[in-house]
Amino acid sequence: MAFKGLRFAVSEVKNNMSGGVMKVVIAAIGVIPLLYGALYLYAFMDPYKTLDTVPVAVVIEDRGAVIDGEQRNVGQQVKERLQDSDEGFQWNFVDANEAERGLEDGAYYMVATIPSDFTEKIATAETDEPERASMLVTYNEATNMLASQLGSSAWKQVRSQVSEAVVQEYWETAYGSINSGADDLGQAVDGARQIADGAETAQDGADQLSDGAFTLRTALGTLADGLSTLSSGASELKGATSSLVAGTSKLQSGADQLSSGAGQVASGASQLKSQGTEKIANGADQLRTQGTAPLSSGADQLREATAALPTSDQVAQLQAADNQLKEGLSSLSAKVGTSSDTDSTTLFGGVNQLASGAQQVSSGADQLKGGADALVAGIGSSGDSGTSTLYGLSNSESAAIDAALATLQGSGNTDAATQQAIAYLKGAQQAASGVRTAEGRIAAGAAGLQSGLNGLSSGAGNLSQGLVSLQTNMNLLSDAAGQLKGGYDTLSSTVSPLITGAPALKSAIGQLASGASQVDAKMQALAQGAGEVDANMQSLVSGSRQVADGADSAAAGASELVGGAVKLDDGAAKLANGAQTAADGSGKAEDGAATLAENELKLADGLGDLTDGSSELASALADAQDSMRIDNVQARSEMMSSPVELDESRYTDVLNYGTGFAPYFISLALWVGALMVGFIFKPLNNRLILSGAHPVMVAFSSFMPLAVMAIIQALLLLATLQFGLRLQIDNVAAFYLIGILVALVFAALMQLIFAALKVPGRVVAIVFLMLQLTSAAGTFPIEMTPPFFQAISPFMPMTYSVASLRQAMAGLDTAAMLGAAAVLAGIGIASFAGTVLVARAKRNVTMTDLHPAISLS
Repeated sequence: MAFKGLRFAVSEVKNNMSGGVMKVVIAAIGVIPLLYGALYLYAFMDPYKTLDTVPVAVVIEDRGAVIDGEQRNVGQQVKERLQDSDEGFQWNFVDANEAERGLEDGAYYMVATIPSDFTEKIATAETDEPERASMLVTYNEATNMLASQLGSSAWKQVRSQVSEAVVQEYWETAYGSINSGADDLGQAVDGARQIADGAETAQDGADQLSDGAFTLRTALGTLADGLSTLSSGASELKGATSSLVAGTSKLQSGADQLSSGAGQVASGASQLKSQGTEKIANGADQLRTQGTAPLSSGADQLREATAALPTSDQVAQLQAADNQLKEGLSSLSAKVGTSSDTDSTTLFGGVNQLASGAQQVSSGADQLKGGADALVAGIGSSGDSGTSTLYGLSNSESAAIDAALATLQGSGNTDAATQQAIAYLKGAQQAASGVRTAEGRIAAGAAGLQSGLNGLSSGAGNLSQGLVSLQTNMNLLSDAAGQLKGGYDTLSSTVSPLITGAPALKSAIGQLASGASQVDAKMQALAQGAGEVDANMQSLVSGSRQVADGADSAAAGASELVGGAVKLDDGAAKLANGAQTAADGSGKAEDGAATLAENELKLADGLGDLTDGSSELASALADAQDSMRIDNVQARSEMMSSPVELDESRYTDVLNYGTGFAPYFISLALWVGALMVGFIFKPLNNRLILSGAHPVMVAFSSFMPLAVMAIIQALLLLATLQFGLRLQIDNVAAFYLIGILVALVFAALMQLIFAALKVPGRVVAIVFLMLQLTSAAGTFPIEMTPPFFQAISPFMPMTYSVASLRQAMAGLDTAAMLGAAAVLAGIGIASFAGTVLVARAKRNVTMTDLHPAISLS
């Protein structure tokens, strides 16, 4: 059956090619896919290679501006960049009027204008209010919309390049400014280090100055203290010398009175000791042993006696003790007296008389001591050489006499006058010797007087202190006596109800015992103080005797002290004034030194802080300089001008537009070729059908001419694309096999359509072609098409022809290629089966078949 089908197929071909015209028609139909596909792909193989033939007008109106201190014109730089570029459009640099005319008449597809403020706005990047610079591009899409789209992409690239250049220059300037700032910061580091070094040196000097200021302050303080002491001593000396001047004039007449008074003092002191302090001490001791001690003991016994509840015998004993205690208290109160008593019969009276006498003795002793001190100071010592003391004056005069005598004796003159002068000087020398002897006696007497008066003053002070203590103890004694009397009055009033008031009695007795103990303790202290006063009175008596002896000696040399005291007074006045002035100055100096020391401490602290701070500043500035320093400015600027780089990689690579669109145009060309073949060859042989041939044989014999033409069309087209256009074909065998498969499948589809629908099938084939072109994803991804075309895409044969041819030419997915080829094979087999069914149905002859419509052909 297959052989018969081939025989019928060859017969069918021969019948169709019987005439010369049919041969030409068949030959033309054979090359239609070639012309359709190859010419189209050739025309748009790589359109971007000829982009430089598209005329574009460029208008440069930029007037430039100052950028970073330099006159710049970025618009002219863009012009130069476009002129030097090997890619892009045909750039025509014209004025605005010519560009507008060329855009209107179609001479230019677009016009790009760089406005006059282009550079000015770029320069605003350095200001607080930056503005974007703009390039104006006007498209004439009526001339060619695709050219406008390509121009938009091109100008975006130009804008990107200009932006990168501007940004790179901006970053170069910024990095340069940062590096300049880092250099300035380096100078600041050097300055900070110099400040730190200077501050450290200044701090060392400030520390030395502070140490010196403290030393000066200490020295000035010591000097001020010494000068203050000197001033005080000089003032006292001035007062003493003034008194000495007045006193020495009276000293001669008063020396006898002093001697007499000293004798009286000695006699009074002896009498005071024998009749006063000894009696007071003895009386105080007797009062303690006979009064307060028994009183304290009786009070303790009374307190012990009240330890238990009293009996009638104990009450009687208490009454007897109460009477004795009352008598003792009355006697004690009478002997003590009151603080206002002046009669020596009471203890208070004796003490008051003794205090009055002691006050007089102390006052007189102080006066005598002052005079004696002045006398000793005026006398001086035997080694004095000045004229401010008696010894110094005497020594000066003696030295002058000795010098004059030596001069005369050494002159060798023997005349009477010289010998008489020598005799006089020798007499004066003897007189001076006698004076010095008298001076020694006077000095010894003055020293003895001063020592005695010191003892007298000390004894008077001790006596005064003892009397003060005695008066205090006497007051305590009087208070204690009053407390005792009050306690015993209370005791007396409570003796009757003693039995019932035992607790109150115990409390009163406790208070009485405590008071008695206090009185006894105070009396003990009083007796001790009185003993000390009596002991000191012995020193007073001895001192007063020495005073008397010294006063006798002082009376002999008092007349010689008047002249020296006058000179001493003048010198003391000058010394006092000078010492006061020096003390005032030293005080101010000390205050200044203290202020200086305090300020130097602050200065040292401040300089220390300055040293630390400047060192830290220098270190921080050095670190900042290191961190600010930017190396390789050019590379960094280039990176910042375009910080993100698109690193593209292709899983599969398509060389040009022709290769990319070839699967789409191959499918289109083979469909059109199958359609044209269907116009020439009959889809079914009616004679075979009417003869009763098997439908498969009928379909096969009619398909063979279509298949042969389809293979020829495919081979011509594919070979031309491979060798003529030199398209990219990675898998040549698959490319040819799939191309032939697509041609055969499309031929089977045309046979089915034409066999089933006859003449209307031609329209259906064309409509089917349109649906496939819009849903096969031959140009844009299927996802970019409307949903209707996305829905029908899986049912269109061209969807699988495009997919399989893409994988064969430039793909790596063999499984996808084989899968699409299998779908195509399935569509072809299904189409042939449909044709078989149509052939079988045509066995039934209808009236239309017996009376066909008139054919104009």
